[in-house]
Amino acid sequence: MVSMPTIKPPLSLDFDTSVFNKEKINLAGHDEYIVKGERYLFHLPPDAFKGIKQIGVIGWGSQGPAQAQNLRDSLAEAKSNIVVKIGLRKGSRSFNEARAAGFTEENGTLGDIYMGNNLRE
Repeated sequence: MVSMPTIKPPLSLDFDTSVFNKEKINLAGHDEYIVKGERYLFHLPPDAFKGIKQIGVIGWGSQGPAQAQNLRDSLAEAKSNIVVKIGLRKGSRSFNEARAAGFTEENGTLGDIYMGNNLRE
């Protein structure tokens, strides 16, 4: 009996949006879709997240800090009430870093997403 490797179809990097203009670009022979960020688009995130009350960012790894703060600040500038919450266990190495960035237990934006900060609230 000879085993054959499973061949997976290529990952699709396409997405749907009715709020932003998406563009197709080619990187290293692969088509990807992007949305360009511009200051004149800052008012659109609330439309893109219509019906969303909270967004959870799990962890505080290499991209978590920049993405969470950028999302929080963009939503605030757009005068959105959407809350960005960081899911970290108390005592983790990143907990104080997230706190220093303005995410706190007191304002309900830092902690255990599953236990204390139910995303369905």
